[in-house]
Amino acid sequence: MWPPFPKIPKVTKPGVHIPTDLFACIIGYDDLKQAIITSLKGNSPFFRHFLFVGPPATAKSLFFMELERLGAFWITGESRPTKVGLREVLSELKPLVLCIDELDKLRASDRNILLSPLDEYGRLTVVKSKEQRAVKMETHIFAAANQDNFSPELRDRFWIINLKPYTEEEFIDITREVIRYKIKIDPKTAEEIGREVWRISKSIRDGLRIAGAIKTGMNKEQAISLFRNYSAPFMSS
Repeated sequence: MWPPFPKIPKVTKPGVHIPTDLFACIIGYDDLKQAIITSLKGNSPFFRHFLFVGPPATAKSLFFMELERLGAFWITGESRPTKVGLREVLSELKPLVLCIDELDKLRASDRNILLSPLDEYGRLTVVKSKEQRAVKMETHIFAAANQDNFSPELRDRFWIINLKPYTEEEFIDITREVIRYKIKIDPKTAEEIGREVWRISKSIRDGLRIAGAIKTGMNKEQAISLFRNYSAPFMSS
């Protein structure tokens, strides 16, 4: 029996509702931001799916955090959805936007399910009650991966976006602005958080967690100390 899935919006014309400030917290990448927004507003099967490739400490996380605001259905490679489950998500829920994080960790058999929905015909074959039918898909699929180790067939379904890692100063600047935009704390504290996060994890989400703790009422020194003491990788002697 299939597990229950969360209720999310079905595909309806004219498409995805896009906040006016989508991607506003991301510094740079203006051409890429505009391309994604144009794709979301349009309905071309040839300009619908994007694959972000790059190591940690790139803009992948920021783009995905913003895409979450669209009510995207979320899958991670580590969650290892079954064939039935992934097919059910696509054919029955028909999410407006599907985000697949760590696509490189998704099993090859699960990746293969995406080949048909990702092509220009957007059709997914579904077998139910011994009957086979083709379901028309209009889902925008965004995927992210640390490495590009995909088959030529899967690569051919995406517009591939290769992202280079941030430098230290770029990361600190971007983390500061994201924290100011989303958590609304003073820039000096936001920059201090950015420097600490760069040193330990290079995860902007860690910066948001620290800022969130401070905004909630935790002392700044306590929040940063907590992160420093327990979030750094443990090195055994």
